[in-house]
Order: sequence, then C-alpha cells, then structure tokens
Amino acid sequence: MPTNYEIVFDEFIPAFRARVAKIMKERGMSQEKTASILEITQAAISKYISGRYSDKVKNIENELSDAMANEFVDDMLQSENANAQKVICRACQSYHKFDCSIMSK
Repeated sequence: MPTNYEIVFDEFIPAFRARVAKIMKERGMSQEKTASILEITQAAISKYISGRYSDKVKNIENELSDAMANEFVDDMLQSENANAQKVICRACQSYHKFDCSIMSK
C-alpha cells in the first residue's frame, strides 16, 4: 500500500499541475511561460493540457477545487510562492483528508 507521501507525489501533484496548466492556458499563457512558472518542462505542460495522463490522475483533477487552483495561479503570477505552497497543502488536505505538511513546513 502506498504511503501518503507517495500518493501526494504520484497522484495529487500531477492532478494539481494539470488543473493549473489548463487554467493558465485559459488565461492566455504560453506553455513555455507556464512551464517556467511551475518549474517543470514544456513537454509536461503539453501532456497535461492534452490529457495524456492516467485516469486516476484525471479523476483526482476533476475533484479539485477550481477556487484553490485559481488562487494558486494568482499567487504564482504575483511571485507569492510561500502562499502558493500553502494553497497546494490546503487543496491536498481537502482532497485526501490527511495532513502531511510536505510543502508548508
């Protein structure tokens, strides 16, 4: 059985990134700019936008709060990285119902 940390890194974070990539695309941001902000590759952004990832991750993405994802995007665009990390933790806690505090120690 996977640990909470494995679930966060293997399932939740990719789902959150996929949601954020789509929001940034809707806001007119290029894949390159989105990748730079999220500190991942443009290829990963392309994968998220095109939906080429597991059904499990897609199911998690569909359950995520749009408000939290938009708050994260706003914080990242304003270079409020510390608050953006707290948004990720709140979203994860809301979805998984556990508090690992990986991101916001």
